[in-house]
Amino acid sequence: MASMHQHSYDVEVTWTGNTGEGTSGYRGYRRHHIVRTDGCPDLLGSADPTFHGDRDRWNPEQLLLSALSQCHLLSYLHVCVTQGVVVTSYVDTRPARWPRTATAEAGSPTCCSGRA
Repeated sequence: MASMHQHSYDVEVTWTGNTGEGTSGYRGYRRHHIVRTDGCPDLLGSADPTFHGDRDRWNPEQLLLSALSQCHLLSYLHVCVTQGVVVTSYVDTRPARWPRTATAEAGSPTCCSGRA
């Protein structure tokens, strides 16, 4: 019987945006957070600026897009090496567009029900 291997990944996300009043109001807290995993540098995160985030920090949309781009890169390199194709350079510039809804334009996230 073949042995099954499991890949496990653990991350910790810590919200650091409490300005003293918690989430008492939509504009009264920062979206800052830290993404951590053992053995890697911390990622400073926030929301997209549309949702009152900090443009100097990674937002979830950028992280999702970069994860897809990384998976594509690594899969491509694997296929190339198994097929004898020599790759000496690779750059992937990935644009992504999410539609803005009336709710998003008003400053409320469209992905959440408002429950924690």
